[in-house]
Amino acid sequence: MTSIPHETPREPNPLHALSLDWLRCRTSMKWRTHPADVLPLWVAEMDVPLAEPVVRVVTPRPVRPTAQETAQNPRAASARLRVAEKTS
Repeated sequence: MTSIPHETPREPNPLHALSLDWLRCRTSMKWRTHPADVLPLWVAEMDVPLAEPVVRVVTPRPVRPTAQETAQNPRAASARLRVAEKTS
């Protein structure tokens, strides 16, 4: 079953932020190829920004340095460890 994006207090529905007039001003092939009476919607809609939960999941997190990396370059490993601890 497909869910329809809905607004929440923290995340407004991104589809409400886009007007058809604004979208038709875009220069991508999608909006230039079809006549005005066609609404070109793809399966993967690229005109809408990614939802924050999706961004969090697909954004790589810093990884703690291995023992070998620490032995080879303790200063860099220490800096990387600080970054990893801040983001975890």
